[in-house]
Amino acid sequence: MARVRAEEALAERLRGIVRGEIGLDPFDDPEARVRIVEAAERARQAIALDGHAAVTLPALLVTGDGPYHLAVTLFARDMGEGDN
Repeated sequence: MARVRAEEALAERLRGIVRGEIGLDPFDDPEARVRIVEAAERARQAIALDGHAAVTLPALLVTGDGPYHLAVTLFARDMGEGDN
């Protein structure tokens, strides 16, 4: 259960980053949503091992300015677990 909550928190963090950067909700695009959820699953595993995870999702969305590439590093605090 905690694993699922952590992955949901990471997916929401990635969603929020995209919304903040380009003003679009990536969850409105089914493919982008799946890619973010899968990235959150991998990020949770990497954070458990290394304390951080680099997330790179090239061409996550296409905007009027061209493709949007997401590249960010996530930490345990992004899962809502502690202040690491």
